[in-house]
Amino acid sequence: MKKHGICSKAGLVAIGVGLFMLLTFGQSSSASAKTTQQSVASFNKVKVNLVSNDLKITTGDHFSVKTTNDKRLKPRIEVKDGTLQIKASKKQAQANQHNKWATVEITLPKGQQLENLEYQNVNGDLYVDQQEIDKANLESNTGSVKIKRSTINQGSTVSLDNGGLTITKGRLEGGVFNLKNGNLQMNNVSQRGTTKISNKNGDNEVIGANRKSGYALKTNNGTNKLFKKTTDDHQLTQKSKNSNQLSLTNENGDNTIKE
Repeated sequence: MKKHGICSKAGLVAIGVGLFMLLTFGQSSSASAKTTQQSVASFNKVKVNLVSNDLKITTGDHFSVKTTNDKRLKPRIEVKDGTLQIKASKKQAQANQHNKWATVEITLPKGQQLENLEYQNVNGDLYVDQQEIDKANLESNTGSVKIKRSTINQGSTVSLDNGGLTITKGRLEGGVFNLKNGNLQMNNVSQRGTTKISNKNGDNEVIGANRKSGYALKTNNGTNKLFKKTTDDHQLTQKSKNSNQLSLTNENGDNTIKE
């Protein structure tokens, strides 16, 4: 009976300590979230290297950066030689800590063109709206990329390990897109030059495609659909000598192109 009483008391103490830690650290974490907005010098290039933040790039009245994050893990922000540089805080980068609630929003004046966008992120989504970008290089381990009403004028590269890519109502001047585990969606995108898309596990879908362009669809395990043609064969092509070419290559998933 004595041992049983000791065990019961020890159990109650452990439960109490656990609840105290949960409430204390949960409250302190929530309380540490902070939103700040700062004006920055003008820039025409963006270089981003983050660990656990969502990033949004939009248009507005002036150059600014808005962050919402754990105040202990605020990213470093600097404009140097016309390049806006945003890097994960040293503490977060060293410990690879998850930055809860973390978002970064970059605002450029309407009509401001970006010569280059370099983006690297370990865990977070990217959203780009109403931008004209000469060249983009985007890399992410876990997170989706959404590009809307934007133009990418030169060959761009996108590499996503776990996440989808969505491009809507924009223009591409060729590029190379590599997805390992996620879906590709292109909706009403004007495409010129040669664009190559490869996917390991996920579907590729293009809506609003131009019948006059050239297409090459290939999948090892899935269906190819090119306008009204549908086949379970590994490959389907159209107008291979056209100067504008879109190539969809898939390991496990469907390739679909529609008007």
